[in-house]
Amino acid sequence: MRLADEQKKETNAAAFHDRIRKRIVDEDNVINHRMMWSTLAQTSLFTAFGISSIERIDVFRLGLSLAIALIGFTTAILTQMAITAARNEIASLIEKYMNYNALHYTGIQLGIDIIADPKNHKDGHRLPAYMPGLIMALWGCAVLYILLKFSGAAPTYREWPLPFVWQAWK
Repeated sequence: MRLADEQKKETNAAAFHDRIRKRIVDEDNVINHRMMWSTLAQTSLFTAFGISSIERIDVFRLGLSLAIALIGFTTAILTQMAITAARNEIASLIEKYMNYNALHYTGIQLGIDIIADPKNHKDGHRLPAYMPGLIMALWGCAVLYILLKFSGAAPTYREWPLPFVWQAWK
């Protein structure tokens, strides 16, 4: 009877581990998908922004450029919030596993870590954590540039980055 109870506890512990691990993998996949869609959207928006502001800027092009920048900035904010939510869910799942680990949950020790190397897992989340903020900063620079270009204070593409570079190529 005692052997049957121990086997049942071991099965429950393994099922608990598998359930938590599957949810962590699912959240990692959610982060991956959010990053892929964000990258695709931001690439398209930056391309549209560049096309809309390639020549002289009139009021229509200024409005179009600012609208595209607003959409890009908003998309980056929403991506940041979504990725943060997924990262927080992973952290809560790890905490749940640590608080109710196999030893505490069933009275036996499985000897299985929920994440093989927590440092590598955390390092793998650095790009999704920082990329939306970087994109927001780039949109801010793009808006500043378009406003300077509209006011006539920004250099043209022939003057960019430095006038003497263009002189050296002639």
